[in-house]
Amino acid sequence: MSKRIFLLRHATSPAGMVRDIQRQLSLTGHNEAKTIGAAMQENGFLPDYVLCSEAVRTRETLNAILEATNIQCPIDFQENLYHGQKGEYFRALQSVDNKYKSVLLIGHNPIIPAFAGFLADTESSNKEALNKLMRPYVPATLSAFECPILAWEDLLPHHNILTDVIAPTPAA
Repeated sequence: MSKRIFLLRHATSPAGMVRDIQRQLSLTGHNEAKTIGAAMQENGFLPDYVLCSEAVRTRETLNAILEATNIQCPIDFQENLYHGQKGEYFRALQSVDNKYKSVLLIGHNPIIPAFAGFLADTESSNKEALNKLMRPYVPATLSAFECPILAWEDLLPHHNILTDVIAPTPAA
C-alpha cells in the first residue's frame, strides 16, 4: 500500500495593481489549468484530498482543474501554503488524515519545484521526470509521486518515487 502526492504550481497570473494574494489567473492561466486538469484525468492523477494555498490564483487554478476532471473531494485552503517554505508544505502533507490515499497540493514558485526535489528519491525515481525538475518549472506544472508509506505522518524527504512531471506547455 502506498500514498500518492501531486504537487502543482498555480497557473499563469500576471503581476498587477492588486495585493499579491489577490492576483487572478490570466486567460492563458485559465487555459493552462484546464489543460493540466485534462492531463490529470488522462493519467489517472486524481486526488481524493486537496491542500491549496489561500491565494486567489491557486483557488482559480483548482477551480479549473475541478471543472476539467469532475473531481469531488475535500479541499483544505491553508494560509501557511501562501508564504510557506518546504517545512510548512511537508507538515501540511504529514497532517493529512490517513483515510486519504492521494493528495493534490497547489502552491507557489519557487517552493513547489524545490519541494518536489526535496521529496524525490533520486535513485528510484523516473530519470526523465527528474531531468524535468532541472528545467524551468513553468506555471501549472504537475509532479506526481508514489510514496512508500501507509500513514501520512511517515512521509520522509528523499524517499518518494517521482513518476512524472507534466507541464501544460513545453518548458523552454
